[in-house]
Amino acid sequence: MSKSTTRKRNTWASSVSNQVLLSTPVHERSRQEAVFALIRNERHYRNELDTLQTRLVQPLYEFDRVDPQERATFIRSVFKNLPELRHANHKLVHALTERQKTFSSVIPTVSDVFSAHILPILDDYQDYCNNLPRATYLLTTHTQFPQQLTQTYWPLIKKPLEHLQRYPALLKAIMDATTTCTTMTSATSPIIAATPMTMNTTTTLVVDPDDEHPDNEVLQLCLEAIQLCLDNLKDQLETRKQLLDIEKWVGNTWQLDALERRIMHRCRATNMTDNNDPGNKINKRKSREGEIIVLDHVVLVLLPPVLFIPLPIVVCVPHQHHLTLAHPPRGLTFPVQLLDSSSEQLIQVIHDAQKELKQKQPTMLSQPPLASSTFESWTAAVRLPSSLENQQESLVVSSHHGVTVYPSREHILDIDVSGLATISCVSSSSKSVSTYLIIASRRLQLLLIYKIYPNPDCNSPSSGSCSSGDDHDGAEKHWKEQQPLVIENVLDGFHVVDKYVVYQDKKDMLVHLYNPRKRRTVKTIDVQSVRVSGFCSYSNGNRGGQQQKTLVMACDEDFILVDLSGQTMRRRIGLKEKGKALTIITPRTPLSSILGDGHDQADPHHCQKQHERLCYNRFVYTMDQKTLICEWEIRPKHVVYTNPYLLAFDQKQCVEIRHAETGALVHILYEERCKLIGKSTNDNTEEIFFSVQKDRRYNIVTFVKSHIPLS
Repeated sequence: MSKSTTRKRNTWASSVSNQVLLSTPVHERSRQEAVFALIRNERHYRNELDTLQTRLVQPLYEFDRVDPQERATFIRSVFKNLPELRHANHKLVHALTERQKTFSSVIPTVSDVFSAHILPILDDYQDYCNNLPRATYLLTTHTQFPQQLTQTYWPLIKKPLEHLQRYPALLKAIMDATTTCTTMTSATSPIIAATPMTMNTTTTLVVDPDDEHPDNEVLQLCLEAIQLCLDNLKDQLETRKQLLDIEKWVGNTWQLDALERRIMHRCRATNMTDNNDPGNKINKRKSREGEIIVLDHVVLVLLPPVLFIPLPIVVCVPHQHHLTLAHPPRGLTFPVQLLDSSSEQLIQVIHDAQKELKQKQPTMLSQPPLASSTFESWTAAVRLPSSLENQQESLVVSSHHGVTVYPSREHILDIDVSGLATISCVSSSSKSVSTYLIIASRRLQLLLIYKIYPNPDCNSPSSGSCSSGDDHDGAEKHWKEQQPLVIENVLDGFHVVDKYVVYQDKKDMLVHLYNPRKRRTVKTIDVQSVRVSGFCSYSNGNRGGQQQKTLVMACDEDFILVDLSGQTMRRRIGLKEKGKALTIITPRTPLSSILGDGHDQADPHHCQKQHERLCYNRFVYTMDQKTLICEWEIRPKHVVYTNPYLLAFDQKQCVEIRHAETGALVHILYEERCKLIGKSTNDNTEEIFFSVQKDRRYNIVTFVKSHIPLS
């Protein structure tokens, strides 16, 4: 039998022998051609990705005239998860090629291989394609890389999106050919489908004509998933382009390139400013037009000057089209007049955005609360080590009404307490460790110091289990039954560092370093009668086997630094802008992050590098005040450091979280009447205690750092 067959190149018919072609029914040939087109498309896409890698990505990596860290950041920002897409495509091409070899080019089913490799990677496609507007902008505008390279090959970055858009037509062709094949065979005889063949034998697979082809259902699911992904991309790409246009104008202070960013509302507006004419003494109104954009986390007021108002905000409406946007933590009010929408519509959108933000806000505070009361307004909290209180970690909290121990709820003192802390001192003779509880009362201007014993029952001189220190008188009473050491004339607050309690005396205005074990002041520091508003300290690493500690005293217009180890270094740091000095912190890179978690780190304070940060007013600077790390969105009253974050507290409801190294905004936590009341470290476990008011109750919770969303 001789029949002339016309074969086109790059088709299924041109890739099989005459014997296979002539033995395959006409309707099955159409299906095999559609499957072959899918496989050919995957191989072509693989070559395109390889070209993108060799012509653009690899040369950018090898361009050594750009700083390596900046180069890696740029490539990661442009190409996102391209390596994952390449890996998935190579696996799919390999699996389809193996299926061809197994069935000698006549493939009975392809849906199992396709679905197993495409469905898991659709989210990665969506992430990559969402970044295309920003990636195109970065590639075409970056000045340090060769323009001949970026301008010539930047269209290659669109290949994954173009490939994704070809899938619906390819899958529909297979499904249409499969449906035709099933219809024709059901009207004549059972379907004859080719199975694994050899050169000398041909085996046929008989399928019930009433059964639907197994490819149809799975390919339909794949088609629906891909179509849904494309529909989402159509809307998201338009939003990305708008966000990119906004970012070109206002910068990326508020992470406008984040995947979850959405534009919820846009409207035209004007702001009215008073312009006094001294000559005519006439008060004129000057109008400037701009735009108000409500995102899912911030309101952008694109009027001179451009404002970023973080949600939640307060909106005051004096008239239908006149309103005032206010952000109390920042002390900001901004009156505007809407041009193309009513104030009710804008207020509703802002209300929805604030409600959505509250729902998405991660739980950064411990649940349930550590302590709760309907009348206590907590002022301080500290955790006692488990070895000191019957192997239970007791929480000592204070309020304006006294001191209470939890979980026993035992009330100890009935004075107005403003601060709590614990300090451990090592005896020089017996090498035993004594722990002291310090209670401060700002109203009474005194400190109470209690010595805490490991065993609450060691209240007799004959108790052999009680450790003996240098400073007790024989009978060791439980700390709740002791007469405390009293230090009077304490100005403002205090601080514990190393083995000292640091405070400023109201009479002589000297800063005292008090040793509780020796029951006396061992050192005084003359600050020239300057009032110290706050103390803090940090470690400078090890020198000669001893840890170097620096005491920081925040004054009205400067910082005073004193080296506690040798007590020789003393430095004053003047503020280049008048304002309130807050604190100095030292972000650290732990040694374990360099050597790995399995490294036996002898000194937990040893680190690779340390950068001092100067915090005052609404700014965080480097120590030389030449580089601005960040500007807070709120007006901070306290700043605390917990590796690797800086936490700023205002006086009402906001906690702003930023990365200490870069100053990048991580999150703004909104809680009603949220207040910092303490920080303690026991057994290398750091705890930051908050006081929050919820449902008319005062609760004490801890900050859960692991729940911070990564940027």
